[in-house]
Amino acid sequence: MAIDAQIRVEPATVADVPELIELVNEGLNPEGDYNIYPHNAHGAKYATDVFEALLKADNSRVKLLVVRDAEGYPIATGTVYNIAAGDVFTSVWNDWGVPLQRGMKQEVLDKLFGAWTKRHNKLMGNQPRVFVEALVTRNTWQKRGCATAILAEADKIADEIDVPLFLDGAVPEFYKRRGYSELLNDSGVEASAVPMLRKKKSERV
Repeated sequence: MAIDAQIRVEPATVADVPELIELVNEGLNPEGDYNIYPHNAHGAKYATDVFEALLKADNSRVKLLVVRDAEGYPIATGTVYNIAAGDVFTSVWNDWGVPLQRGMKQEVLDKLFGAWTKRHNKLMGNQPRVFVEALVTRNTWQKRGCATAILAEADKIADEIDVPLFLDGAVPEFYKRRGYSELLNDSGVEASAVPMLRKKKSERV
């Protein structure tokens, strides 16, 4: 998919957090669906803590990215993890010790992020890789290359160190057009979305 000339990808900042929460609410946590956290001040506190934890993380290992429109407003986001050989992946949404807020249930996070994380680690084992999590785009900017732009940044990181790129794809055909393949889920873990892998650069040439 062509990338809209108006947009640009940049590291997120603390000032972006309110808009990042809106993005996640729209794309990953709509009311009445997953309900990762409630749509109130308590839920906003949890999401703020999550994004601030990502922003404080080692930038060589975790990058919270945003896509901005021509006015600089965040219209998409995704988190790119650089996972070293032998490391076990942990998700900020479930495993970094961010305190739950009133109205939240650990079993809800376990069912979504916990299942994704467990399947991820079983499928990828100890091999180094890049992982993209929580890739979401505002509805009004769908099909204009926002997700493609973030994936292009993740591709660069993976190719520079010659490692595969793993993600959980809600729309497998979109990722297949970008060179990903579906992984056979022989992990024994049931989770939503489809595990997808883009081979490392040395295996694609």
